[in-house]
Amino acid sequence: MAKREINIPLALPHNIEAEKKVLGACLRDLQAYLAVKEILSSEDFYQPTHACIYQAIELMVKNNKPIDLVTFSNRLEKMGQLEKVGGSFHLAEIAQCVATTTNAEYHAAIVKELSDRRKIIRTSYNLINDTIESDETPENLITKYQHQFSNLTLTSTGGYKHLSDSLESAKISAEERSKSENGIDPTKVIRTGIYQIDVLLNGGFYKGGLYILAGETGDGKSALALQLSMSIASIHGPVGYISLEMPHDQLADRFISCEGTIDTKKITTTQMAKKYTDICDRLSTLPIYIDDENFMTYSKLESRAKSLKVKTNEELCFLVVDLLQLIQSEKKSKSYGDGRNWEIGEYTRSLKQLAGHLNIPILALSHLNRPNNKGERKPPDLRRLRESGDIEQNCDGAIFIWCEEESLLRKGGKRSLLLRKHRHGPIGEKKMTFNAEYSRFECLGTPFDDDDDEPDFGHDEMDSDEKYEVKSGLSKGQSAAMGYWSR
Repeated sequence: MAKREINIPLALPHNIEAEKKVLGACLRDLQAYLAVKEILSSEDFYQPTHACIYQAIELMVKNNKPIDLVTFSNRLEKMGQLEKVGGSFHLAEIAQCVATTTNAEYHAAIVKELSDRRKIIRTSYNLINDTIESDETPENLITKYQHQFSNLTLTSTGGYKHLSDSLESAKISAEERSKSENGIDPTKVIRTGIYQIDVLLNGGFYKGGLYILAGETGDGKSALALQLSMSIASIHGPVGYISLEMPHDQLADRFISCEGTIDTKKITTTQMAKKYTDICDRLSTLPIYIDDENFMTYSKLESRAKSLKVKTNEELCFLVVDLLQLIQSEKKSKSYGDGRNWEIGEYTRSLKQLAGHLNIPILALSHLNRPNNKGERKPPDLRRLRESGDIEQNCDGAIFIWCEEESLLRKGGKRSLLLRKHRHGPIGEKKMTFNAEYSRFECLGTPFDDDDDEPDFGHDEMDSDEKYEVKSGLSKGQSAAMGYWSR
């Protein structure tokens, strides 16, 4: 279908006087230009002649040339641009339109905001045009333009910050930690509610962090991720679960098995059916959102995650990606070898940025490469993360599920949780039991009987029932989802 251009029937927002004041300040004071440079680029100017003048200023500063009205006019004349910008008289008018350069940043902010508004308008009209003329599906159009809108260069908040600003943030964080019994800043950490994992991660998952959960097939990666999702959703709020491996109905069966310790394939009595219904009713109150599209590119994944953040009124607190290696290439043909390794590295870098943007922890599940040694089984290390060495560089934490006895894979039994990388504390190891029949992990004994020197996260003075109920907000009868009790 032929694509026609839709004319924008609006006078796009702009402020010519503010643009002149910015340029006048830059012509009169190098420091004013350096401040403006952190806010504006030449494309932010509405008037083409103003963009041309700003580009010339940029070029002279880059070449270490002094800037005044005479040298600047000569430079434009050599470039053949002097008459195009209105001549020397117009340049003198611009230079004299400001009495002081102290307001340069203020005027630059005005120009930048109006530039952002014009970008939004143009992108919106491109969306209208594509919606009318394009053969793309509505879902693809939404994904495409969500990505474009999120990548618009909006008003800059980056650049250098004075050390005093960082120190002020550090003081606030220290105050929050001092109020906590375990020295953890609760504004920066999402406690999982599973005691061994909270101890292993020095309090829980840190906001803005990317965590990898890796293991062999049958080790229980998805089961532990589901259990974490239920626990975090019950304690903190909305959780997103992107399942690229299992459809939502299979996930639902696992949720039910884990929560109710029942085998969903063996419901043969009325009593069991009632228990099943009760568990479904209980689980339905958890704010867990599942996306099970099996062909998902990274850009679509990112778009869906940002949409969920909006859908949950900015309360999304945790995201699971199951499975990292199943994220599809943006290209039509599949990538293998080094190309696929590069792609996986890009996905982890992007997921890390997404975690920071959403201010939540993201847990990505990963396969392991087969071990090189064919003899004795050895615990996995970071080198066995499949398809990319960049995974270990980009993540904040990497947990490996390790089953020492190969015969127990897929059958359940003892598992070691090996923390091989951690940006927020020491590495370590914890033991749990994987109940494959009910798709859940359980403690080896009572979790509060661990070593005395481990933090108890405020549970030391309570009895067992109180400890669980305070931590999770659920009754002991609902504790299967948290993995606290071996029943």
